[in-house]
Amino acid sequence: MWLDNEELRMYETLFGSKTRVKLLSLLLTNVGRAFYVREITRTINEQINSVRRELLNLKSIGLVKSHEKKGKIYYEANTKFEFYSEIKKIFEKTGKTPTGEDKTTFGIRKS
Repeated sequence: MWLDNEELRMYETLFGSKTRVKLLSLLLTNVGRAFYVREITRTINEQINSVRRELLNLKSIGLVKSHEKKGKIYYEANTKFEFYSEIKKIFEKTGKTPTGEDKTTFGIRKS
């Protein structure tokens, strides 16, 4: 697990759900990188319906933006969101990613 149980409970309480915490961590540690839904579900190991629900929630407030490419909808963090910097700093405090990978390579497919 990328956060210990105590940290996960704190973040879950603060942000409303474990899926949202993992999703935010993924997107905020991969700025400028867009992900499609199934790729997100595999990366953060969460159910597709909960990921879709959280993406819609985050998109509705402007923290996440999306675009379509080759029939897939891609999602990424919206760096122009009013509180983007503040939220990003919260996730940077742990220095961890959802899968425990090094931040510099997290989310990048290995060939």
